[in-house]
Amino acid sequence: MNKAALQTKNCLGGIVIVVLLLAGRTAVAV
Repeated sequence: MNKAALQTKNCLGGIVIVVLLLAGRTAVAV
């Protein structure tokens, strides 16, 4: 795997984690 692909994968993984955390917080707040 080349470096660019690895960085893109890490970035997408980070975005997914943030979205899941925000969704969890919203569910708790409701």
